[in-house]
Amino acid sequence: MQDKYYTLYELTSLAGDSLGVLINGVHMEVEDDVFELAKDYDLHFTSDMHPMHMHLVNLQCYKEAPINAEKYNIDWQLLNGAAPPYKSAPIIMNQTPYFTGPWVNLDGVHRVWRGMVNIRRIL
Repeated sequence: MQDKYYTLYELTSLAGDSLGVLINGVHMEVEDDVFELAKDYDLHFTSDMHPMHMHLVNLQCYKEAPINAEKYNIDWQLLNGAAPPYKSAPIIMNQTPYFTGPWVNLDGVHRVWRGMVNIRRIL
């Protein structure tokens, strides 16, 4: 199984209104991430609560961990030289050093295969 790390970044206006969500700091048409057919992936998302879907892919949430998203976001922007949006895919960081607690295995409704799942940030 291959790990892939994603940071969902919401752009906001000066008034605080949402202007859209970027994946790893780029608009979707810039992202060059490729998934191979019939291969399993562990997708790691850092985000506030946000619904996530990928065309032609089924997902399930099977574990989650609390993360210091503010520290991760600051370090991610420092590593990439600025806040998004970026014109090309940025350097992606492993989220593990930012966990503030252990992984918790999920069951029940989370373990159902779906076309869309809610990504939630655990504090």
